Amino acid sequence: GRPMALTSASTDSRALRLDRQEWIQKLEAVVAMAPERSRAVRFEVGDALSMQTSDPSRGEAQESMELIDQQKVEDGFVWGMNGRHLLDLLQVLPSEEVSVGVPTDAVGAFSFASFEDTTQMGVIMAMRL
Repeated sequence: GRPMALTSASTDSRALRLDRQEWIQKLEAVVAMAPERSRAVRFEVGDALSMQTSDPSRGEAQESMELIDQQKVEDGFVWGMNGRHLLDLLQVLPSEEVSVGVPTDAVGAFSFASFEDTTQMGVIMAMRL
């Protein structure tokens, strides 16, 4: 029946789990160097999550942090996002850990939720890099 379908759908989901405070710290350092207009940050999943930006006048910034958990997101998966928007969202989530819902396509919508209470969440569209 229906509940089974729901359960299997959720176990199929692509997700990352990260420490919220650490992510805010690392991302702030990167966003400070990001291009003023786009605030574009490049994220890449591997053994860790790496964050990178470059701006002709500011130079480059790169940070990486450990993933607490990752589900079905392949190494080398890359997406771009407005780092400022992500920071704003991370700062209001009331949790120690953040659960990231990852679309199959790097230009889709990513969801960012409090790991402890998934009703606390926001969605940000990825951007082309």
